Amino acid sequence: MGKLNRSEILFFFAFIVFICSIVLEMTIWNVSPYNEPNLFSYVLKMMRYLSYGVCLLKILMDGIYTRSELMLWILVFGLIFLSFTGSMNKTMVLYLLFFIAGRGISIDRIVKTAMWIQSVILTIIVGLSQTGFIEDYIMEPDIRPRHFLGFSWTTTGAILYFFILLEYIHLKKGRLKLAEYCVLLGIDCWFYRMTDSRMTFFLSAVILTFFLVFGSYIEKGRISPGFYKLFLAAPAVIGLFAVLLHTEYDSTNAVYARLNSLLSGRLRLGRQAVGDYGITLFGRPIEWIGFALGTAPDKAYNYVDCSYLQVMLEYGIVFLILIILLYSLAVRKAITGKRYYLCWIILFILIFSVTEPRLADLAFNPFVLAGVLSMETEAGQEGE
Repeated sequence: MGKLNRSEILFFFAFIVFICSIVLEMTIWNVSPYNEPNLFSYVLKMMRYLSYGVCLLKILMDGIYTRSELMLWILVFGLIFLSFTGSMNKTMVLYLLFFIAGRGISIDRIVKTAMWIQSVILTIIVGLSQTGFIEDYIMEPDIRPRHFLGFSWTTTGAILYFFILLEYIHLKKGRLKLAEYCVLLGIDCWFYRMTDSRMTFFLSAVILTFFLVFGSYIEKGRISPGFYKLFLAAPAVIGLFAVLLHTEYDSTNAVYARLNSLLSGRLRLGRQAVGDYGITLFGRPIEWIGFALGTAPDKAYNYVDCSYLQVMLEYGIVFLILIILLYSLAVRKAITGKRYYLCWIILFILIFSVTEPRLADLAFNPFVLAGVLSMETEAGQEGE
């Protein structure tokens, strides 16, 4: 893959600092009464702004952009800025710096970096929680014991492991050996036993089994390439399905009621959020309140777990369309680059995002960058 140049070193420094700041912010170290700012949260915030600043420096250093590139980024910035004026949340405006700075960088390097940093942090936090160095808070210990494993919410560790699995599978080009499968599935079972994260466990097990059985066929392109063109429509189809699943929820319908129960009330909460906040083109300010440690007890729970619905409500329909187009572009690049295993990985992320809010979360999900990354192979051949 060759050595990193100075510009790439800047990007990976920013990317590593960013992941560390976001993931550490979700640990028990950052928990304070009523989520009041503390010294640790201030340091993490400064780390994030450092990463954004380094990305901006890389963009300025690269310097050369075609006219079409400039026009495209100006258009995207304009649309995201309109979402900012609606939501008053600058997160996605700042995320755009990573997309511009990351253009052309190898997806393998991005994924490998994310996997190692996430794995190290997850191992340290979980290890410290299980050896008593930091608190392992347990929710409802006598009813449905769910360990937080050193994080501020019980599913955080399991979801981080879910994306580490996908990153590992990507680096293995979709091929898993039986020994790898057994070890990875065993860890997945442990997270399920400790956190009772049902959807994460189930989908992780399905993904591991799928790639164990079909990985070599997918990597060699033995499944008809024409079939993969159906993946281009997957982001839009799954996104529309996810939104309609919540907006059309009817508690009097037996099927809906059963599904809502299986999803721990997610459909009801999503439908309620649509009624409370409405659907707009460019979003509106929303403070999402969950059950994480440190949340003020007097605030009403309103958290929407569905990525598509959460993005649409807070940032607006236009921003959701941008995200869907970004994933469609990623699928197209994966197909032309003959990375058919990446098409499947993206499909699983799209499905997972129906019940989890990680569709556009760079710290957990580096695959959201795939639409702007290089599909260059390790041998240095372009796969685009």
